[in-house]
This record gives sequence, C-alpha cells and structure tokens, in this order.
Amino acid sequence: LALVKNPASLDEVTRAGSAVPVDGVLFAMNDQHADGRDVSWYWDADPTPLVPGRIVALSGARAADLHLRLRYQLLDDPAVPLAGLLGSYGRPIDGFDALVAAVPAGGTILVVSTYTALLGLRAELVRRGHLAPMPV
Repeated sequence: LALVKNPASLDEVTRAGSAVPVDGVLFAMNDQHADGRDVSWYWDADPTPLVPGRIVALSGARAADLHLRLRYQLLDDPAVPLAGLLGSYGRPIDGFDALVAAVPAGGTILVVSTYTALLGLRAELVRRGHLAPMPV
C-alpha cells in the first residue's frame, strides 16, 4: 500500500514500483477534502512505467481522470484500449478484489492511492482480517 499526495510522491512510488516484480497495480484516486480537492497534480508526474506488462485497475472518484492521464501518455490512437486495464471501479476495494482474482496465485499487487482511498481500502482489509489494525 503506497500513499501518494503530490507529483514527487507519485514519481517515487512509480520508481520503486517499477524496480520490483509486481503483477498488478491498483490506482485508487479520490478528491475528498483530506486528499485536496484539486488532484490535477498527477498530470505533473509520470505513473505510466507502472502499467506495461501488468494488470491494472483504476478506482476511486477520480478513476476516469487517471484513465485519461494514462491514455494520453501511453497511446497514440484513442480507439485503442489501454493494454492490461482490468477496469475502473468506484470503490477501491472492488478494484482490489478484481485484481486479486486476476493476478496469478502468490502474485504481488501494488496499491497506489490518495489518502482517503487508502484509509477506506485499509479499513476494509483490516475488517476482512488481511491486515492488522493500526496501533492506537
């Protein structure tokens, strides 16, 4: 689970995530107050190295915006679908579940997420018993 809040953090997560074997990537992008209402900063970063050769799911309130961002960088023809795109999901947990079903058993999923999307996803993974609760 990786939190991104600005172009520098997205570039760093992209660099680190591109350097390790990852089978699937979930982008979870929201624009709630805690995330900052203007999330156009992801246009100033380049998350596209995380896409080729991986299964990708987009989620959150800004999934469509990120999809457009990736298409502009990766595709020359607007009629061509984005390779590896599993789908777009309103709730990050739905994108996560779809990736878990699509990634080979024992595979690795990288979650690249804004603050509120990450909190919600993490809370659901704790509720399901997949993660330990945060210390109080």
